[in-house]
Amino acid sequence: MTVRPPFRILKSKEWETGAGKAFGQRLPGLEERNDGGEIFGRKAAGESRRPLGMNKNSLKTIRESMLLSKGELARKAGISPITVDRIEKGLPCRMETQRKILCALGYSPKDRFKVFGE
Repeated sequence: MTVRPPFRILKSKEWETGAGKAFGQRLPGLEERNDGGEIFGRKAAGESRRPLGMNKNSLKTIRESMLLSKGELARKAGISPITVDRIEKGLPCRMETQRKILCALGYSPKDRFKVFGE
């Protein structure tokens, strides 16, 4: 049994022209998906439009203040530079990856909220 998502991924031409609206009416409260693959929740008054699952963190600020490149931090932590980039963009990561980054930056695990936020 396949479960269909409450949205359809639109091609960039459909997104620009609005041709995808002919697919069907969107119900209130459902998520929208743009052609970049990001899922956005409904926007409330005064709320920023951040993709769901993205957390604000200060990893980039801390890394740059220590004059480290993404590659250098990744090498010290034993992770991929792509992973560092994803985390800096606000995507979630595993607890083990957070621990490796904290150790590479010289922080203790209890300082996790200073680097990764919530």
